[in-house]
Amino acid sequence: MISKKIAKDLEDVIENGIRDLDIPYVSQNSIRIKNYVIRKNKKGEYNIFDISENRRLFSVNFKYTAIALTKALIKGKSTNRILQLDADLLKHYNDSLFYKNSMINSKDNSYREVREIRLDIAHNYTKQIKRQLESYIFG
Repeated sequence: MISKKIAKDLEDVIENGIRDLDIPYVSQNSIRIKNYVIRKNKKGEYNIFDISENRRLFSVNFKYTAIALTKALIKGKSTNRILQLDADLLKHYNDSLFYKNSMINSKDNSYREVREIRLDIAHNYTKQIKRQLESYIFG
């Protein structure tokens, strides 16, 4: 039978080993990558904190973007493009919600078809943006 102390020691060893790598891991209500922490606030935004300087660096709209931004910070890359991608992703996400709601509440078939096409376009833009963010996360 494993004692609680041995289990806790093993957990500490694993956690300390992960901190040296730039692999995201979940700890309580946050995501940690090296010396950065990502937390969701009450507004639904994701805040990125630098633990070493004990300050908030950025606030973004999506978890995907927060992870990409943190990885770019670790590698010393520019963050401007990622912040622009976050704004674009938010725009297309809101467009998708609007078009979907318009389709549900519309009684006119031609109006519904136009909204369906625009929904598809917004969905495709969202996929493209996510692929671009993946290059920051996995690249």
